[in-house]
Amino acid sequence: MLVLPVIAGRTTISGWAALSTGQSIGALGALVIAIGWPLVGPPRAAASPGNASRLYFDSLRTKAVAALFAAPPLTLIVVLAAPGGELPLTALTTAAYALIGLSPSWLAIGLDKPFAVLLCEVAPKFILSASAAVVVVSGGSIYVYPALLIASCALSPILFALFIVRPKRHDAPPLGSSLRRLFVPATTVAAAGAYSAGAILIVGLSSTDQVTGVTASADRLYRIALFAVASTGAALQPWVMASSGRIAHRRRQIALRMHVLLGLAGGSAYAFLGSNAASYLFGDRFAPGPATTFWYGVAFFAVSVGTSLGHHRLMPQGGAQAVLRGTLLGAAAGIPAIVYFSSRFGSPGAAFAIALGELVVVAAFAGQWRLRRDEQHFNFDTQVPTGADEQGAPPNEITNRSIRNRRSSS
Repeated sequence: MLVLPVIAGRTTISGWAALSTGQSIGALGALVIAIGWPLVGPPRAAASPGNASRLYFDSLRTKAVAALFAAPPLTLIVVLAAPGGELPLTALTTAAYALIGLSPSWLAIGLDKPFAVLLCEVAPKFILSASAAVVVVSGGSIYVYPALLIASCALSPILFALFIVRPKRHDAPPLGSSLRRLFVPATTVAAAGAYSAGAILIVGLSSTDQVTGVTASADRLYRIALFAVASTGAALQPWVMASSGRIAHRRRQIALRMHVLLGLAGGSAYAFLGSNAASYLFGDRFAPGPATTFWYGVAFFAVSVGTSLGHHRLMPQGGAQAVLRGTLLGAAAGIPAIVYFSSRFGSPGAAFAIALGELVVVAAFAGQWRLRRDEQHFNFDTQVPTGADEQGAPPNEITNRSIRNRRSSS
Protein backbone atom coordinates (compact mmCIF):
# COMPACT_ATOMS: atom_id res chain seq x y z
CA MET A 1 0.00 0.00 0.00
CA LEU A 2 2.85 2.37 0.80
CA VAL A 3 4.93 1.68 -2.30
CA LEU A 4 2.40 0.90 -5.03
CA PRO A 5 1.04 4.46 -5.46
CA VAL A 6 4.63 5.69 -5.73
CA ILE A 7 5.43 3.07 -8.38
CA ALA A 8 2.20 3.72 -10.32
CA GLY A 9 3.17 7.34 -10.77
CA ARG A 10 6.68 6.50 -11.99
CA THR A 11 6.19 3.68 -14.45
CA THR A 12 4.72 3.05 -17.88
CA ILE A 13 1.49 1.24 -18.62
CA SER A 14 3.43 -1.88 -19.59
CA GLY A 15 5.56 -1.62 -16.44
CA TRP A 16 2.48 -1.35 -14.23
CA ALA A 17 0.90 -4.27 -16.09
CA ALA A 18 4.09 -6.31 -15.58
CA LEU A 19 4.16 -5.52 -11.88
CA SER A 20 0.48 -6.40 -11.53
CA THR A 21 0.86 -9.59 -13.53
CA GLY A 22 3.80 -10.65 -11.38
CA GLN A 23 1.77 -9.98 -8.25
CA SER A 24 -1.06 -12.14 -9.57
CA ILE A 25 1.19 -15.04 -10.56
CA GLY A 26 3.11 -14.75 -7.30
CA ALA A 27 -0.13 -14.75 -5.29
CA LEU A 28 -1.04 -18.05 -6.94
CA GLY A 29 2.40 -19.37 -6.09
CA ALA A 30 1.98 -18.24 -2.48
CA LEU A 31 -1.24 -20.23 -2.20
CA VAL A 32 0.52 -23.33 -3.49
CA ILE A 33 3.52 -22.84 -1.19
CA ALA A 34 1.26 -22.25 1.83
CA ILE A 35 -0.15 -25.73 1.03
CA GLY A 36 -3.31 -25.26 3.07
CA TRP A 37 -1.77 -24.24 6.39
CA PRO A 38 -3.69 -20.93 6.64
CA LEU A 39 -6.89 -22.98 6.44
CA VAL A 40 -6.17 -25.94 8.74
CA GLY A 41 -3.30 -24.55 10.82
CA PRO A 42 -5.16 -22.15 13.15
CA PRO A 43 -7.68 -24.79 14.36
CA ARG A 44 -4.88 -27.30 14.96
CA ALA A 45 -2.76 -24.80 16.88
CA ALA A 46 -5.74 -23.59 18.93
CA ALA A 47 -6.73 -27.16 19.80
CA SER A 48 -3.20 -28.19 20.82
CA PRO A 49 -0.93 -25.25 21.77
CA GLY A 50 1.64 -27.63 23.23
CA ASN A 51 2.34 -29.02 19.77
CA ALA A 52 3.12 -25.61 18.24
CA SER A 53 6.81 -26.41 17.72
CA ARG A 54 6.02 -29.63 15.89
CA LEU A 55 3.34 -27.95 13.78
CA TYR A 56 5.75 -25.18 12.80
CA PHE A 57 8.42 -27.68 11.79
CA ASP A 58 5.87 -29.68 9.81
CA SER A 59 4.69 -26.54 8.01
CA LEU A 60 8.20 -25.46 7.05
CA ARG A 61 9.16 -28.77 5.50
CA THR A 62 5.88 -29.24 3.63
CA LYS A 63 6.08 -25.68 2.33
CA ALA A 64 9.63 -26.34 1.13
CA VAL A 65 8.40 -29.33 -0.88
CA ALA A 66 5.51 -27.30 -2.28
CA ALA A 67 7.91 -24.53 -3.33
CA LEU A 68 10.06 -26.99 -5.25
CA PHE A 69 7.04 -28.31 -7.14
CA ALA A 70 5.64 -24.82 -7.76
CA ALA A 71 8.83 -23.28 -9.21
CA PRO A 72 8.77 -24.87 -12.72
CA PRO A 73 5.11 -24.09 -13.60
CA LEU A 74 5.42 -20.57 -12.16
CA THR A 75 8.47 -19.96 -14.35
CA LEU A 76 6.60 -21.13 -17.44
CA ILE A 77 3.60 -18.91 -16.64
CA VAL A 78 5.86 -15.88 -16.17
CA VAL A 79 7.48 -16.44 -19.56
CA LEU A 80 4.08 -16.75 -21.27
CA ALA A 81 2.29 -13.91 -19.47
CA ALA A 82 4.94 -11.21 -19.06
CA PRO A 83 4.22 -8.04 -21.09
CA GLY A 84 6.65 -7.33 -23.88
CA GLY A 85 10.07 -6.25 -22.64
CA GLU A 86 9.10 -6.62 -18.96
CA LEU A 87 10.09 -10.24 -18.25
CA PRO A 88 12.70 -9.43 -15.53
CA LEU A 89 10.30 -7.22 -13.56
CA THR A 90 7.50 -9.77 -13.88
CA ALA A 91 9.77 -12.61 -12.73
CA LEU A 92 11.18 -10.74 -9.72
CA THR A 93 7.72 -9.60 -8.62
CA THR A 94 6.40 -13.14 -8.98
CA ALA A 95 9.16 -14.49 -6.74
CA ALA A 96 8.53 -11.81 -4.13
CA TYR A 97 4.81 -12.47 -3.87
CA ALA A 98 5.19 -16.25 -4.03
CA LEU A 99 7.41 -16.20 -0.94
CA ILE A 100 4.54 -14.71 1.06
CA GLY A 101 3.37 -18.33 1.26
CA LEU A 102 6.12 -18.91 3.86
CA SER A 103 4.28 -16.67 6.32
CA PRO A 104 3.84 -18.17 9.82
CA SER A 105 0.95 -15.85 10.69
CA TRP A 106 -1.49 -18.80 10.73
CA LEU A 107 0.34 -20.15 13.80
CA ALA A 108 0.23 -16.80 15.57
CA ILE A 109 -3.52 -16.68 14.90
CA GLY A 110 -4.05 -20.17 16.27
CA LEU A 111 -2.00 -19.38 19.38
CA ASP A 112 -3.82 -16.05 19.82
CA LYS A 113 -0.59 -14.02 19.61
CA PRO A 114 -1.35 -10.97 17.46
CA PHE A 115 1.85 -9.30 18.64
CA ALA A 116 3.82 -12.02 16.87
CA VAL A 117 2.28 -11.01 13.53
CA LEU A 118 3.19 -7.39 14.23
CA LEU A 119 6.77 -8.22 15.18
CA CYS A 120 7.58 -10.85 12.58
CA GLU A 121 5.55 -9.74 9.55
CA VAL A 122 4.09 -6.26 9.71
CA ALA A 123 7.20 -4.50 11.05
CA PRO A 124 9.73 -5.99 8.57
CA LYS A 125 7.44 -5.41 5.59
CA PHE A 126 6.68 -1.85 6.65
CA ILE A 127 10.32 -0.92 7.20
CA LEU A 128 11.55 -2.45 3.96
CA SER A 129 8.59 -1.13 1.95
CA ALA A 130 9.22 2.36 3.29
CA SER A 131 12.85 2.00 2.29
CA ALA A 132 11.80 0.95 -1.21
CA ALA A 133 9.47 3.95 -1.47
CA VAL A 134 12.31 6.32 -0.55
CA VAL A 135 14.58 4.75 -3.15
CA VAL A 136 11.95 4.95 -5.92
CA VAL A 137 11.04 8.57 -5.07
CA SER A 138 14.73 9.43 -5.19
CA GLY A 139 14.89 8.19 -8.77
CA GLY A 140 15.95 4.62 -8.08
CA SER A 141 14.80 1.53 -9.93
CA ILE A 142 11.38 0.04 -9.20
CA TYR A 143 13.18 -3.31 -9.02
CA VAL A 144 14.11 -2.33 -5.47
CA TYR A 145 10.52 -2.92 -4.36
CA PRO A 146 10.23 -6.64 -5.22
CA ALA A 147 13.83 -7.22 -4.09
CA LEU A 148 13.16 -5.82 -0.61
CA LEU A 149 9.84 -7.66 -0.46
CA ILE A 150 11.75 -10.91 -1.01
CA ALA A 151 14.00 -9.99 1.91
CA SER A 152 11.05 -9.30 4.22
CA CYS A 153 9.34 -12.58 3.29
CA ALA A 154 12.50 -14.54 4.05
CA LEU A 155 13.02 -12.67 7.31
CA SER A 156 9.52 -13.32 8.68
CA PRO A 157 9.76 -17.09 9.42
CA ILE A 158 13.28 -16.59 10.79
CA LEU A 159 12.11 -13.96 13.29
CA PHE A 160 9.17 -16.18 14.24
CA ALA A 161 11.50 -19.10 14.97
CA LEU A 162 13.86 -16.92 17.02
CA PHE A 163 11.33 -15.09 19.18
CA ILE A 164 7.99 -16.93 19.14
CA VAL A 165 8.11 -20.68 18.43
CA ARG A 166 11.19 -22.76 17.68
CA PRO A 167 10.41 -25.51 15.14
CA LYS A 168 11.20 -28.98 16.52
CA ARG A 169 11.19 -32.27 14.69
CA HIS A 170 10.25 -34.32 17.76
CA ASP A 171 7.19 -36.53 17.11
CA ALA A 172 6.64 -34.99 13.69
CA PRO A 173 4.66 -37.30 11.37
CA PRO A 174 6.31 -38.72 8.24
CA LEU A 175 6.59 -36.18 5.45
CA GLY A 176 4.45 -38.24 3.08
CA SER A 177 1.68 -38.51 5.66
CA SER A 178 1.70 -34.76 6.24
CA LEU A 179 1.49 -34.03 2.52
CA ARG A 180 -1.45 -36.41 2.08
CA ARG A 181 -3.34 -34.80 4.98
CA LEU A 182 -2.82 -31.36 3.43
CA PHE A 183 -4.06 -32.34 -0.03
CA VAL A 184 -7.71 -31.32 0.47
CA PRO A 185 -7.07 -27.96 2.17
CA ALA A 186 -4.24 -27.15 -0.26
CA THR A 187 -6.51 -27.92 -3.22
CA THR A 188 -9.26 -25.79 -1.68
CA VAL A 189 -6.99 -22.78 -1.25
CA ALA A 190 -5.43 -23.18 -4.70
CA ALA A 191 -8.85 -23.45 -6.35
CA ALA A 192 -9.98 -20.29 -4.61
CA GLY A 193 -6.86 -18.52 -5.79
CA ALA A 194 -7.37 -19.61 -9.38
CA TYR A 195 -10.14 -17.05 -9.91
CA SER A 196 -9.35 -14.51 -7.16
CA ALA A 197 -5.62 -14.07 -6.73
CA GLY A 198 -5.05 -15.12 -10.35
CA ALA A 199 -7.64 -12.75 -11.80
CA ILE A 200 -5.11 -10.25 -13.15
CA LEU A 201 -3.10 -13.03 -14.74
CA ILE A 202 -6.19 -14.24 -16.58
CA VAL A 203 -7.08 -10.69 -17.64
CA GLY A 204 -3.52 -10.11 -18.82
CA LEU A 205 -3.62 -13.19 -21.01
CA SER A 206 -6.93 -12.26 -22.62
CA SER A 207 -6.87 -8.42 -22.74
CA THR A 208 -4.67 -5.41 -23.51
CA ASP A 209 -2.09 -3.84 -21.18
CA GLN A 210 -4.44 -0.90 -20.61
CA VAL A 211 -7.31 -3.13 -19.46
CA THR A 212 -4.87 -5.11 -17.32
CA GLY A 213 -3.51 -1.93 -15.72
CA VAL A 214 -6.94 -0.51 -14.89
CA THR A 215 -8.22 -3.84 -13.56
CA ALA A 216 -5.04 -4.23 -11.53
CA SER A 217 -5.62 -0.90 -9.78
CA ALA A 218 -9.17 -1.89 -8.86
CA ASP A 219 -8.04 -5.35 -7.83
CA ARG A 220 -5.18 -4.02 -5.70
CA LEU A 221 -7.55 -1.71 -3.81
CA TYR A 222 -9.96 -4.65 -3.45
CA ARG A 223 -7.24 -6.91 -1.99
CA ILE A 224 -6.26 -4.22 0.49
CA ALA A 225 -9.89 -3.88 1.56
CA LEU A 226 -10.14 -7.65 2.03
CA PHE A 227 -7.61 -7.42 4.87
CA ALA A 228 -10.55 -6.28 7.00
CA VAL A 229 -12.44 -9.47 6.14
CA ALA A 230 -9.44 -11.73 6.74
CA SER A 231 -8.54 -10.15 10.07
CA THR A 232 -12.15 -10.23 11.29
CA GLY A 233 -12.56 -13.86 10.30
CA ALA A 234 -9.25 -14.84 11.91
CA ALA A 235 -10.05 -12.97 15.12
CA LEU A 236 -13.47 -14.61 15.47
CA GLN A 237 -12.36 -18.16 14.59
CA PRO A 238 -10.77 -19.07 17.98
CA TRP A 239 -13.73 -17.50 19.79
CA VAL A 240 -16.23 -19.56 17.80
CA MET A 241 -14.23 -22.78 18.14
CA ALA A 242 -13.78 -22.43 21.92
CA SER A 243 -17.45 -23.24 22.52
CA SER A 244 -19.97 -26.01 21.91
CA GLY A 245 -23.69 -26.63 21.92
CA ARG A 246 -26.03 -23.67 22.11
CA ILE A 247 -23.18 -21.28 22.90
CA ALA A 248 -21.36 -22.32 19.71
CA HIS A 249 -24.55 -21.86 17.70
CA ARG A 250 -25.06 -18.37 19.11
CA ARG A 251 -21.45 -17.41 18.41
CA ARG A 252 -21.69 -18.67 14.84
CA GLN A 253 -24.78 -16.53 14.38
CA ILE A 254 -23.02 -13.46 15.80
CA ALA A 255 -19.97 -14.06 13.59
CA LEU A 256 -22.11 -14.39 10.47
CA ARG A 257 -24.05 -11.22 11.24
CA MET A 258 -20.83 -9.33 11.81
CA HIS A 259 -19.52 -10.48 8.43
CA VAL A 260 -22.78 -9.58 6.70
CA LEU A 261 -22.61 -6.07 8.15
CA LEU A 262 -18.92 -5.80 7.25
CA GLY A 263 -19.69 -6.95 3.72
CA LEU A 264 -22.50 -4.46 3.29
CA ALA A 265 -20.50 -1.54 4.69
CA GLY A 266 -17.25 -2.36 2.92
CA GLY A 267 -18.88 -3.36 -0.34
CA SER A 268 -20.95 -0.17 -0.45
CA ALA A 269 -17.93 1.97 0.36
CA TYR A 270 -15.92 0.32 -2.40
CA ALA A 271 -18.73 0.58 -4.94
CA PHE A 272 -19.25 4.31 -4.43
CA LEU A 273 -15.78 5.51 -3.37
CA GLY A 274 -13.46 2.99 -5.02
CA SER A 275 -13.05 4.88 -8.28
CA ASN A 276 -11.96 8.10 -6.57
CA ALA A 277 -9.73 6.23 -4.14
CA ALA A 278 -7.97 4.34 -6.96
CA SER A 279 -7.56 7.55 -8.93
CA TYR A 280 -5.95 9.23 -5.92
CA LEU A 281 -3.65 6.30 -5.18
CA PHE A 282 -2.65 5.11 -8.64
CA GLY A 283 -3.38 8.08 -10.89
CA ASP A 284 -6.06 8.86 -13.45
CA ARG A 285 -4.42 6.59 -16.04
CA PHE A 286 -5.23 3.51 -13.97
CA ALA A 287 -8.50 4.61 -12.34
CA PRO A 288 -11.39 2.12 -12.74
CA GLY A 289 -14.88 3.26 -13.70
CA PRO A 290 -18.04 3.05 -11.54
CA ALA A 291 -19.18 -0.22 -13.13
CA THR A 292 -15.89 -1.89 -12.21
CA THR A 293 -15.97 -0.70 -8.60
CA PHE A 294 -19.64 -1.69 -8.25
CA TRP A 295 -18.93 -5.31 -9.11
CA TYR A 296 -15.85 -5.38 -6.92
CA GLY A 297 -18.09 -4.12 -4.11
CA VAL A 298 -20.44 -7.05 -4.73
CA ALA A 299 -17.43 -9.39 -4.63
CA PHE A 300 -16.33 -7.88 -1.31
CA PHE A 301 -19.74 -8.61 0.21
CA ALA A 302 -19.68 -12.19 -1.09
CA VAL A 303 -16.18 -12.85 0.26
CA SER A 304 -17.12 -11.48 3.67
CA VAL A 305 -20.17 -13.74 3.98
CA GLY A 306 -18.35 -16.73 2.51
CA THR A 307 -15.49 -16.32 4.98
CA SER A 308 -17.85 -16.75 7.93
CA LEU A 309 -19.73 -19.65 6.35
CA GLY A 310 -16.50 -21.48 5.58
CA HIS A 311 -14.28 -20.67 8.56
CA HIS A 312 -16.88 -20.39 11.33
CA ARG A 313 -19.45 -22.98 10.29
CA LEU A 314 -18.23 -25.61 7.84
CA MET A 315 -14.57 -26.03 8.85
CA PRO A 316 -15.16 -26.39 12.64
CA GLN A 317 -17.78 -29.05 11.86
CA GLY A 318 -15.31 -31.10 9.80
CA GLY A 319 -16.57 -29.70 6.50
CA ALA A 320 -13.25 -29.46 4.63
CA GLN A 321 -14.69 -31.47 1.74
CA ALA A 322 -17.73 -29.17 1.63
CA VAL A 323 -15.46 -26.12 1.49
CA LEU A 324 -13.48 -27.74 -1.31
CA ARG A 325 -16.61 -28.50 -3.35
CA GLY A 326 -17.93 -24.97 -2.97
CA THR A 327 -14.59 -23.45 -3.90
CA LEU A 328 -14.24 -25.65 -6.98
CA LEU A 329 -17.72 -24.62 -8.11
CA GLY A 330 -16.71 -20.97 -7.75
CA ALA A 331 -13.54 -21.58 -9.74
CA ALA A 332 -15.47 -23.44 -12.43
CA ALA A 333 -17.78 -20.45 -12.81
CA GLY A 334 -15.21 -17.69 -12.28
CA ILE A 335 -12.30 -18.68 -14.51
CA PRO A 336 -14.14 -18.97 -17.85
CA ALA A 337 -16.25 -15.94 -16.91
CA ILE A 338 -13.12 -13.81 -16.41
CA VAL A 339 -11.72 -14.89 -19.78
CA TYR A 340 -14.98 -14.19 -21.63
CA PHE A 341 -16.22 -11.02 -19.96
CA SER A 342 -12.82 -9.31 -19.69
CA SER A 343 -12.18 -9.83 -23.41
CA ARG A 344 -15.68 -8.55 -24.29
CA PHE A 345 -16.24 -5.76 -21.77
CA GLY A 346 -12.80 -4.92 -20.35
CA SER A 347 -12.38 -4.06 -16.67
CA PRO A 348 -16.12 -4.04 -15.81
CA GLY A 349 -16.46 -7.50 -17.33
CA ALA A 350 -13.53 -8.82 -15.31
CA ALA A 351 -14.99 -7.37 -12.10
CA PHE A 352 -18.40 -8.90 -12.86
CA ALA A 353 -16.80 -12.31 -13.41
CA ILE A 354 -14.91 -12.10 -10.11
CA ALA A 355 -18.14 -11.20 -8.29
CA LEU A 356 -19.94 -14.06 -10.04
CA GLY A 357 -17.37 -16.59 -8.88
CA GLU A 358 -17.55 -15.37 -5.27
CA LEU A 359 -21.36 -15.43 -5.27
CA VAL A 360 -21.31 -19.03 -6.49
CA VAL A 361 -19.00 -19.93 -3.59
CA VAL A 362 -21.37 -18.30 -1.08
CA ALA A 363 -24.37 -20.13 -2.54
CA ALA A 364 -22.49 -23.44 -2.42
CA PHE A 365 -21.33 -22.89 1.17
CA ALA A 366 -24.85 -21.95 2.28
CA GLY A 367 -26.28 -25.03 0.56
CA GLN A 368 -23.67 -27.31 2.12
CA TRP A 369 -24.33 -25.86 5.57
CA ARG A 370 -28.10 -26.26 5.15
CA LEU A 371 -27.63 -29.86 4.04
CA ARG A 372 -25.35 -30.70 6.97
CA ARG A 373 -27.73 -29.03 9.42
CA ASP A 374 -30.73 -30.94 8.04
CA GLU A 375 -28.79 -34.21 8.24
CA GLN A 376 -27.94 -33.51 11.88
CA HIS A 377 -31.61 -32.78 12.66
CA PHE A 378 -32.69 -35.95 10.84
CA ASN A 379 -30.20 -38.09 12.76
CA PHE A 380 -31.35 -36.55 16.03
CA ASP A 381 -35.06 -37.00 15.30
CA THR A 382 -34.74 -40.60 14.10
CA GLN A 383 -32.25 -41.82 16.68
CA VAL A 384 -33.59 -44.66 18.85
CA PRO A 385 -32.99 -43.79 22.51
CA THR A 386 -30.83 -46.03 24.61
CA GLY A 387 -32.91 -48.70 26.30
CA ALA A 388 -35.63 -48.85 23.61
CA ASP A 389 -37.14 -52.16 22.67
CA GLU A 390 -36.94 -53.72 19.21
CA GLN A 391 -40.04 -51.81 18.03
CA GLY A 392 -38.34 -48.53 18.92
CA ALA A 393 -40.46 -47.75 21.99
CA PRO A 394 -38.65 -45.38 24.34
CA PRO A 395 -37.74 -46.44 27.89
CA ASN A 396 -40.71 -44.69 29.54
CA GLU A 397 -43.11 -46.52 27.21
CA ILE A 398 -41.48 -49.84 28.10
CA THR A 399 -41.96 -49.04 31.78
CA ASN A 400 -45.64 -48.10 31.32
CA ARG A 401 -46.23 -51.28 29.31
CA SER A 402 -44.74 -53.46 32.06
CA ILE A 403 -46.89 -51.76 34.71
CA ARG A 404 -50.05 -52.43 32.67
CA ASN A 405 -49.03 -56.09 32.25
CA ARG A 406 -48.53 -56.52 36.00
CA ARG A 407 -51.92 -54.96 36.72
CA SER A 408 -53.73 -57.23 34.26
CA SER A 409 -52.06 -60.36 35.64
CA SER A 410 -53.04 -59.52 39.19
